[in-house]
Amino acid sequence: MSVWRLIAGRVATGVLTLAAVAIVVFFGMSWLPGNAAQVALGHTATPAAVAALEHQFGLDRPIISQFFSWLGGMLHGDFGHSLPTGVTVVSVISDKLTNTLVLTAVTMAVLVPVGLLLGILSAWRQGHDLDHIVGGTTLSLIAVPSFVLGTTFIVIFAFFLKLLPAVSVINPGQPITLRLLVLPVLTLLCATIGQTIRMIRASMIDVLESPFIEMARLRGASERRILFQHALPNAIGPTIAILALNIPWLIADVVVVEQVFAYRGLGSTLVGAVMSRDIPTVQAIAMIIATVIVVVNLTADVIVILLNPRLRRGG
Repeated sequence: MSVWRLIAGRVATGVLTLAAVAIVVFFGMSWLPGNAAQVALGHTATPAAVAALEHQFGLDRPIISQFFSWLGGMLHGDFGHSLPTGVTVVSVISDKLTNTLVLTAVTMAVLVPVGLLLGILSAWRQGHDLDHIVGGTTLSLIAVPSFVLGTTFIVIFAFFLKLLPAVSVINPGQPITLRLLVLPVLTLLCATIGQTIRMIRASMIDVLESPFIEMARLRGASERRILFQHALPNAIGPTIAILALNIPWLIADVVVVEQVFAYRGLGSTLVGAVMSRDIPTVQAIAMIIATVIVVVNLTADVIVILLNPRLRRGG
């Protein structure tokens, strides 16, 4: 199978995955118990007001008609209007999306080099003190939920040391400062780095125990040369896949961390939309998250395929 056919297959799988997610998100939200229009207007709303809101947002049409109308609008960048406020969903989530992207990008900028360094060093020094320290620390971090980590950091850095704000409230139009990002990023980093390090360590150990590494040792190559010239190049592909696999875990923790620190991002907006039964907003955020996950994993798959010399030669 040629490399381009393999990439085309991955792209097709990604498109089908997004189509399946769209179906699940739309019909899953539509079939939830209760009346979304009634929840949006409040329990004191009259039946006439509820019926008028349902008609305004097309909720009184057949469910299949609603689905294709929503799907067509979404493909053109129109996610509809928020039920409680009536404003467009795009205006509701646009600035929150930017805030979440900044938070995630800063976290990844720290997570990737630190995770790579500690994972590689732990595998290289397998069984030594460094490996035991890293292993014990990562297990401890994995065992602690992100909301517990966030609360602990608030108590330590905000109340005891008084170095950082307890919450990261960003008002509309206000720039995101580093001071507001420190605790959320630290929490996300601690919540995700343990699993990342352990997966990179396991991948690196597999490479270091490969026959070609044993042959390099038998030829008298130094451990440093084995690590940098033989092991690392062959561990790049699995490492990229590992980092992509950790994106869903990071996004899940973002939802929790934004709630803990009152950070105005997609995660906190999603929670608020679910509580108010703002179906269009929930559907839009769910599709954005799904698209990010699919695109990241698809990009990682393509990079891994292109890094494989046998596939590049078409063999």
